[in-house]
Amino acid sequence: MAPVLIAKVALENVSYHFDKAYDYCVPESLRERARPGCRVSVPFGRGNQKRFGMLFSLSEEEPSGRLKQLSCVLDEEPLLNANMLRLAVWLKAHTFCTLYEAVRTILPSGINLRHKMQYRIAPEIGDLVLDTFPSDEREVLQLLHKRQAYVGEERIMQLTGLEKGSDVFKRLLKKQLVVRNDEAAQRIGDATVRMVRLCVAGEELEQLLPSLTQKQRAVMDVLLDVGCASVKELCYFTGVTPAVVAALEKKNLIDYYENEIYRDPARQPEAEQVPQAPICLTRKQQAAFEGLSALAAAGKPAAALLYGVTGSGKTQVYIRLIRQVLDRGRTAIVLVPEIALTPQLLRSFTAQFGDAVAVLHSSLRAGERYDEWKRLRTGKARVAIGTRSAVFAPLKDLGLVILDE
Repeated sequence: MAPVLIAKVALENVSYHFDKAYDYCVPESLRERARPGCRVSVPFGRGNQKRFGMLFSLSEEEPSGRLKQLSCVLDEEPLLNANMLRLAVWLKAHTFCTLYEAVRTILPSGINLRHKMQYRIAPEIGDLVLDTFPSDEREVLQLLHKRQAYVGEERIMQLTGLEKGSDVFKRLLKKQLVVRNDEAAQRIGDATVRMVRLCVAGEELEQLLPSLTQKQRAVMDVLLDVGCASVKELCYFTGVTPAVVAALEKKNLIDYYENEIYRDPARQPEAEQVPQAPICLTRKQQAAFEGLSALAAAGKPAAALLYGVTGSGKTQVYIRLIRQVLDRGRTAIVLVPEIALTPQLLRSFTAQFGDAVAVLHSSLRAGERYDEWKRLRTGKARVAIGTRSAVFAPLKDLGLVILDE
C-alpha cells in the first residue's frame, strides 16, 4: 500500500480510558490547510458523527488499515505552536484529563466550537401527504417545505414549539425525509467595524460628482480627504444617515469592508497613559536586578527568589527585567495571585510598555479575553499580566516568567 499523509487527531468527548491521538487520512483537497495546531472536524464511531479535534502531527506512512478522512480544517492558521502541543501532552500525562481537555484548557474559552445542526427537506422528495405523519413531524416538514433551504435546529424548535430533547429530527433522518448539514460555529467571533472606501477615481469620479445630492457629496468629500472611514464616523461628521451611504454603494461609488478591532478590557484611558521616566534603582535593587539579569541572559532555564517587604520596590526590578527581555526580542509573563492586584500592576506596566501589555483573567468578558489572547498570539502584545491561567499565554520566545507574591 502506498504511503499517505496521516494526521494524529485528539478528539472531544472521548472517555479518558480510550483517549489517544486517532489516525485520519488527509485528502488531497486539505493537504495545504492541514497543519499541526489547527482544529479539524472528523467522522467518528460507527455512525460517523462529526466531532471536533485538534491536529497534533502529520506523517507520510503506510496505513495499518482503512482510515477515515478529515472532513474539514476549521482554522486558517494554527492556534497552538509546537511548544503548546507538547504542553497539552504533558498535561494529559500529569493530570486526569484527555488530550482535547488539555487543549481546551490552553485555549481561551471564547474560542471553543459548537456544532450547529441545520436541516432542509430532502431534494428527491416530491409531494407529501402530511396528514399521515405525527403532528411534530408534520410541523417540521411544513416549515422546511416552505423554506426550501437549510434552517438551524434551534430556529426550527423555536418556530414549531418543539420541546428540548425531541427526537423528531432523528426520526425524519431515518425516514430520509430531511437532510442534515453540520456546521462549526465559534462561540465568540472577531469584533469588526464596517468601513467604507472609494472604488472610483480620476475622470470617472469627476464626471459623477455633479449628479450627487448635497448629502451624498458631503460623504464623498470626507472620503476624498481621508481615504476610508467607518460608517459610524461618516454619519457623525457629515450628519447623514446610513441610507445615504448605502445609496452611494448602489451607485458603485464606494464599497464596504470589515475591519477587525480589539475589545479593550477597561485599560487606563489613552489621555491618562503618561509615559514614565526610566526606572532608577537603589543600590540594593540594582544588585538584585543584575543577579536576575545574569540568570535571564544565561540561555538556560533558571529560577530565583526576589524577597522584599511591601513597598521595597520589587515592581521596579520587574519592569527593568522585562524591559531588558523585550530589548532582546523576547517576551514575558507576570502572574499575580488575585484579580484585585491586576489593575494596579496594569497601570504601572502600561505606563512603561504601552500597548505591548495584555491582561488575562477570569473577570474579563469572553470577547475581551479572546482579543487579548489574539494580541499575544500575533505579537502585537509581548507582555502578559494575569492570574494563573495567564501561564498559557501564546507568547513566542518566552524569556521571563514572574510569579508575584
